[in-house]
Amino acid sequence: MGKVVRISTEAESEILEIATSRATFDRVAGLRFPRSVLRGVRDVAAGRVLHRIVREHLGESIRAMVVEGCVVLYVANKEYVDVLRVFAAGRDWHNELKEEEP
Repeated sequence: MGKVVRISTEAESEILEIATSRATFDRVAGLRFPRSVLRGVRDVAAGRVLHRIVREHLGESIRAMVVEGCVVLYVANKEYVDVLRVFAAGRDWHNELKEEEP
């Protein structure tokens, strides 16, 4: 059973720092992700929806879109929820991760 995860948008500098790392992989919430994933999430947060990059690296269980300035990801695999806490960028929104049933 999946859920819709709305992520706050106050961590842009953290994402940019991670995404521009020289390492091939970066560790986020204890899991390893290719830089292209983090760049993709940054771009999604900037308003460019990159379903292909998200699907290639995180799998079909993740869907991304921008709703009212927030990055919204549909998560079918609960293990990603903690990781998604840092996948935010952009404007002054809520500090906390919000979860809503689809």
